[in-house]
Amino acid sequence: RLHGEEWLVYASDAESYIPDVYEEVVCVVPVTVLNSRQYCVILDPVGSDGKPQLGKKKLVKV
Repeated sequence: RLHGEEWLVYASDAESYIPDVYEEVVCVVPVTVLNSRQYCVILDPVGSDGKPQLGKKKLVKV
């Protein structure tokens, strides 16, 4: 991890997560489940390199 980068820790990655002394929890994000008639627009999606694509949008349909 590089200084200043933000990471999203999934519940599937770890049952619990205790941040290090030098880490800060920015926010807790609840899981959102879509049905077949819903869609969402993701702002600043994460690219294949793992970095956010600032200013971009991604449409996701189930």
